[in-house]
Amino acid sequence: MDKKKIDRYITELNMDGLRGRMLRKPATGSNKQEILLIYGHHSSLERMYSFADALSDYGSVTIPDLPGFGGMDSFYSIGEKPSIDQLGDYLAAFVKMKYKRKKVILVGFSLSVPIIINMLQRYPELTSRVTYILSVVGFVHKEDFAMPDRYQRALKALSWVGSTKVVSFIVSKLILRPFVIKSAYRLVASRHQKMKSDGQISINELLDFEVELWTINDVRTWFYTMGEMFRLDLCHTRVDVPIHHVSPDSDAYLDDAVVQQHMQIIFKNFKSYKTKMLDHAPSVVADKKEILPLFPPKVRKLLANR
Repeated sequence: MDKKKIDRYITELNMDGLRGRMLRKPATGSNKQEILLIYGHHSSLERMYSFADALSDYGSVTIPDLPGFGGMDSFYSIGEKPSIDQLGDYLAAFVKMKYKRKKVILVGFSLSVPIIINMLQRYPELTSRVTYILSVVGFVHKEDFAMPDRYQRALKALSWVGSTKVVSFIVSKLILRPFVIKSAYRLVASRHQKMKSDGQISINELLDFEVELWTINDVRTWFYTMGEMFRLDLCHTRVDVPIHHVSPDSDAYLDDAVVQQHMQIIFKNFKSYKTKMLDHAPSVVADKKEILPLFPPKVRKLLANR
């Protein structure tokens, strides 16, 4: 990964007293569409640069940090909790600021999909600014998860404990150390899709990237938002925007048949596609050539307005 190359597209982002960053990748061709890309639960601008690079073939791409993610100040720093509602409010403020007179395509990954949908449910006036939503391994309801109930209960309990001020401080200062993180990933490397090198990227580079992600993302926010996933239910309000949902044949976390059923409750205009992505998330260091095939041909035609 060429960080110097990526840094030239990154600027500071200051909203509501919270400091973060924003990546802006101009369109590489004549297509003048605006694409707003929101990353998921365990990510950063650097991790998503390859997606921005690929999508810039279809328009200008913007990726903002959200509070508590990617190194941005957390909501806890201003006395708020990082609920899906609060994150939706923040995203609405960003859309109002950035796209006053422009239509925008909203692209979400995993957790950012319910944040996007929550925003449009609670701020329906913004739907007129949205061309469509592109959901990549998104979900909208707590029942979308394919995990056993006992596992979900354990994660909810972990979220409650981990999102307390004292425990999150202990975890961030004592447990999430580079040696511990690397050792943990090495133990599961043979079973962890992200840790499987393609020969071009070494396992040490992958591990270094994971250390950085765990270092820059706010641990307390990570725990709290994990719990929000298992409390989620967005099936109460319709959204008058088309949604295009992309999912792999096999997902370790989600039951895509259930996801699609729930999305069709919310969206009248719903279409689904299968991707070649092997699991819930691609490599943390995938480049543009690896990313483009993850978008099915029909989705690429959609992005190209063909």
